[in-house]
Amino acid sequence: GHLEVVWSGLVDPRGLAVDWITGNVFYTDTGLQQIGVVTADGIYGAVIANSSLDQPGSIAIDPTAGFMYWADSGLRPRIEIATMDGQSRRQLVNTNLVKPAGITIDFNGQKLYWSDTALDKLERSNLDGTQRTLLAHFAVNVHPVGLVLHNNSLIFTEQNLLGIYRFPLFGNTATRIVRTLRKPGEIALYNASRTTVVNRCTSGNGGCVHFCLPVPHGRS
Repeated sequence: GHLEVVWSGLVDPRGLAVDWITGNVFYTDTGLQQIGVVTADGIYGAVIANSSLDQPGSIAIDPTAGFMYWADSGLRPRIEIATMDGQSRRQLVNTNLVKPAGITIDFNGQKLYWSDTALDKLERSNLDGTQRTLLAHFAVNVHPVGLVLHNNSLIFTEQNLLGIYRFPLFGNTATRIVRTLRKPGEIALYNASRTTVVNRCTSGNGGCVHFCLPVPHGRS
Protein backbone atom coordinates (compact mmCIF):
# COMPACT_ATOMS: atom_id res chain seq x y z
CA GLY A 1 0.00 0.00 0.00
CA HIS A 2 0.88 3.66 -0.09
CA LEU A 3 2.88 5.03 2.84
CA GLU A 4 2.32 8.69 3.64
CA VAL A 5 4.22 10.90 6.06
CA VAL A 6 1.66 12.61 8.29
CA TRP A 7 4.06 14.59 10.51
CA SER A 8 7.85 15.07 10.42
CA GLY A 9 10.50 16.79 12.52
CA LEU A 10 10.35 14.31 15.39
CA VAL A 11 13.47 12.87 17.06
CA ASP A 12 12.47 9.70 18.91
CA PRO A 13 8.71 9.10 18.68
CA ARG A 14 7.49 6.32 20.97
CA GLY A 15 3.79 6.24 21.84
CA LEU A 16 0.86 6.71 19.48
CA ALA A 17 -2.88 6.96 20.14
CA VAL A 18 -5.73 7.85 17.80
CA ASP A 19 -8.84 9.72 18.89
CA TRP A 20 -11.41 7.65 17.00
CA ILE A 21 -14.01 10.42 17.26
CA THR A 22 -12.04 13.31 15.71
CA GLY A 23 -9.27 11.34 13.99
CA ASN A 24 -6.59 13.36 15.79
CA VAL A 25 -3.34 11.49 16.42
CA PHE A 26 -1.55 11.90 19.76
CA TYR A 27 2.14 11.02 20.08
CA THR A 28 5.01 11.09 22.53
CA ASP A 29 8.59 11.96 21.59
CA THR A 30 11.32 10.91 24.00
CA GLY A 31 13.99 12.81 22.08
CA LEU A 32 12.10 16.11 22.16
CA GLN A 33 10.59 15.29 25.58
CA GLN A 34 7.14 16.29 24.51
CA ILE A 35 3.60 15.16 23.78
CA GLY A 36 1.91 16.41 20.64
CA VAL A 37 -1.20 16.07 18.53
CA VAL A 38 -1.70 16.26 14.77
CA THR A 39 -4.77 16.07 12.58
CA ALA A 40 -5.13 12.85 10.63
CA ASP A 41 -4.36 14.65 7.36
CA GLY A 42 -1.17 16.16 8.81
CA ILE A 43 -2.22 19.74 8.09
CA TYR A 44 -2.22 20.95 11.70
CA GLY A 45 -0.02 19.97 14.63
CA ALA A 46 0.61 21.26 18.12
CA VAL A 47 2.69 20.45 21.19
CA ILE A 48 0.39 20.04 24.19
CA ALA A 49 2.95 19.11 26.87
CA ASN A 50 6.71 19.78 26.96
CA SER A 51 7.61 20.60 30.56
CA SER A 52 8.96 18.19 33.18
CA LEU A 53 8.93 15.28 30.76
CA ASP A 54 11.88 12.90 30.63
CA GLN A 55 11.13 9.77 28.59
CA PRO A 56 7.43 9.84 27.70
CA GLY A 57 6.47 6.57 26.06
CA SER A 58 3.18 4.74 25.73
CA ILE A 59 0.08 6.94 25.64
CA ALA A 60 -3.62 6.14 25.93
CA ILE A 61 -6.56 8.49 25.44
CA ASP A 62 -10.18 8.56 26.54
CA PRO A 63 -11.98 10.99 24.21
CA THR A 64 -15.34 10.20 25.83
CA ALA A 65 -14.11 11.67 29.13
CA GLY A 66 -11.49 14.04 27.69
CA PHE A 67 -8.39 12.62 29.39
CA MET A 68 -5.04 11.24 28.24
CA TYR A 69 -2.66 8.98 30.16
CA TRP A 70 1.01 8.27 29.54
CA ALA A 71 3.98 6.45 31.01
CA ASP A 72 7.32 8.18 31.61
CA SER A 73 10.28 5.83 32.15
CA GLY A 74 12.89 8.50 32.89
CA LEU A 75 14.80 9.22 36.10
CA ARG A 76 11.52 9.64 37.98
CA PRO A 77 9.37 6.89 36.47
CA ARG A 78 5.66 7.63 36.69
CA ILE A 79 2.27 7.43 35.06
CA GLU A 80 0.52 10.74 34.47
CA ILE A 81 -2.89 12.06 33.48
CA ALA A 82 -3.96 15.32 31.83
CA THR A 83 -6.89 16.62 29.89
CA MET A 84 -6.50 16.08 26.15
CA ASP A 85 -5.33 19.66 25.67
CA GLY A 86 -2.46 19.07 28.11
CA GLN A 87 -3.99 20.90 31.07
CA SER A 88 -4.76 19.79 34.66
CA ARG A 89 -1.76 17.48 34.61
CA ARG A 90 -0.92 15.31 37.61
CA GLN A 91 0.85 12.08 38.53
CA LEU A 92 -1.29 9.01 39.12
CA VAL A 93 1.41 6.47 40.02
CA ASN A 94 4.99 7.36 40.98
CA THR A 95 6.15 4.62 43.37
CA ASN A 96 7.47 1.11 42.79
CA LEU A 97 8.07 1.76 39.10
CA VAL A 98 11.30 1.37 37.13
CA LYS A 99 10.44 1.29 33.42
CA PRO A 100 6.71 1.63 32.81
CA ALA A 101 6.13 0.72 29.19
CA GLY A 102 2.72 -0.21 27.80
CA ILE A 103 -0.45 1.48 29.02
CA THR A 104 -4.07 0.79 28.10
CA ILE A 105 -7.60 1.66 29.27
CA ASP A 106 -10.50 -0.62 30.12
CA PHE A 107 -13.39 1.64 29.13
CA ASN A 108 -16.10 -0.68 30.41
CA GLY A 109 -14.46 -1.40 33.75
CA GLN A 110 -12.97 2.11 34.12
CA LYS A 111 -9.51 0.73 34.84
CA LEU A 112 -5.98 1.63 33.77
CA TYR A 113 -3.47 -1.15 32.99
CA TRP A 114 0.29 -0.87 32.53
CA SER A 115 3.41 -2.98 32.15
CA ASP A 116 6.83 -2.47 33.72
CA THR A 117 9.57 -3.88 31.50
CA ALA A 118 12.27 -3.72 34.17
CA LEU A 119 10.20 -5.21 37.00
CA ASP A 120 8.49 -7.81 34.72
CA LYS A 121 5.06 -6.81 36.02
CA LEU A 122 1.53 -6.12 34.88
CA GLU A 123 -0.53 -3.84 37.11
CA ARG A 124 -3.91 -2.15 37.28
CA SER A 125 -5.59 0.77 39.03
CA ASN A 126 -8.72 2.85 38.84
CA LEU A 127 -8.54 5.69 36.34
CA ASP A 128 -7.76 8.08 39.20
CA GLY A 129 -4.79 5.95 40.33
CA THR A 130 -6.48 4.43 43.37
CA GLN A 131 -6.80 0.71 44.15
CA ARG A 132 -3.50 -0.24 42.56
CA THR A 133 -3.33 -4.01 42.04
CA LEU A 134 -0.50 -6.32 40.97
CA LEU A 135 -1.80 -8.73 38.33
CA ALA A 136 1.35 -10.60 37.33
CA HIS A 137 5.02 -10.75 38.29
CA PHE A 138 6.76 -12.83 35.67
CA ALA A 139 10.01 -14.75 35.71
CA VAL A 140 13.12 -12.68 35.18
CA ASN A 141 13.30 -13.46 31.45
CA VAL A 142 9.80 -12.13 30.56
CA HIS A 143 9.81 -8.38 29.89
CA PRO A 144 6.33 -7.05 28.93
CA VAL A 145 6.30 -3.96 26.74
CA GLY A 146 3.31 -2.94 24.59
CA LEU A 147 -0.11 -3.66 26.06
CA VAL A 148 -3.77 -3.84 24.96
CA LEU A 149 -6.91 -5.25 26.55
CA HIS A 150 -9.06 -7.69 24.55
CA ASN A 151 -11.86 -9.99 25.74
CA ASN A 152 -10.83 -9.99 29.40
CA SER A 153 -7.19 -10.66 28.52
CA LEU A 154 -4.12 -8.46 28.35
CA ILE A 155 -2.21 -8.91 25.12
CA PHE A 156 1.40 -7.79 25.45
CA THR A 157 4.59 -7.77 23.44
CA GLU A 158 7.76 -9.16 25.00
CA GLN A 159 11.30 -8.06 24.13
CA ASN A 160 13.40 -10.90 25.53
CA LEU A 161 11.67 -14.00 24.19
CA LEU A 162 10.50 -11.92 21.20
CA GLY A 163 6.83 -12.74 20.98
CA ILE A 164 3.27 -11.68 21.79
CA TYR A 165 1.54 -13.09 24.87
CA ARG A 166 -2.01 -13.34 26.22
CA PHE A 167 -2.61 -12.99 29.96
CA PRO A 168 -6.22 -13.64 31.12
CA LEU A 169 -7.41 -11.24 33.81
CA PHE A 170 -8.94 -14.12 35.71
CA GLY A 171 -5.94 -16.43 35.38
CA ASN A 172 -2.30 -16.53 36.38
CA THR A 173 -0.44 -17.77 33.31
CA ALA A 174 0.68 -15.96 30.17
CA THR A 175 0.52 -17.89 26.89
CA ARG A 176 2.65 -17.03 23.89
CA ILE A 177 0.43 -16.58 20.81
CA VAL A 178 3.00 -15.18 18.33
CA ARG A 179 6.63 -16.27 18.10
CA THR A 180 9.88 -15.24 16.42
CA LEU A 181 9.45 -11.49 16.21
CA ARG A 182 12.52 -9.33 15.82
CA LYS A 183 11.95 -6.44 18.23
CA PRO A 184 8.30 -6.08 19.25
CA GLY A 185 7.27 -2.79 20.80
CA GLU A 186 3.92 -1.00 20.86
CA ILE A 187 0.75 -2.91 20.01
CA ALA A 188 -2.68 -1.58 19.01
CA LEU A 189 -6.19 -2.96 18.73
CA TYR A 190 -9.02 -1.67 16.52
CA ASN A 191 -12.49 -1.82 18.05
CA ALA A 192 -15.24 -0.93 15.58
CA SER A 193 -17.84 -0.51 18.33
CA ARG A 194 -16.10 2.60 19.66
CA THR A 195 -16.97 4.56 16.51
CA THR A 196 -20.56 4.93 17.76
CA VAL A 197 -19.49 7.07 20.74
CA VAL A 198 -19.98 10.85 20.52
CA ASN A 199 -18.62 13.87 22.38
CA ARG A 200 -18.48 17.68 22.05
CA CYS A 201 -16.26 17.38 18.96
CA THR A 202 -18.46 14.97 17.00
CA SER A 203 -20.58 17.49 15.12
CA GLY A 204 -18.85 19.99 12.85
CA ASN A 205 -15.49 19.56 14.60
CA GLY A 206 -17.06 21.15 17.68
CA GLY A 207 -17.12 24.48 15.88
CA CYS A 208 -13.31 24.61 15.94
CA VAL A 209 -11.28 25.85 12.97
CA HIS A 210 -8.23 23.60 13.48
CA PHE A 211 -8.22 21.22 16.44
CA CYS A 212 -11.13 20.08 18.51
CA LEU A 213 -9.76 18.49 21.67
CA PRO A 214 -12.36 16.94 23.96
CA VAL A 215 -11.94 17.82 27.64
CA PRO A 216 -14.16 17.04 30.62
CA HIS A 217 -17.51 18.83 30.25
CA GLY A 218 -16.60 20.44 26.93
CA ARG A 219 -13.95 20.90 24.29
CA SER A 220 -10.81 22.98 23.76
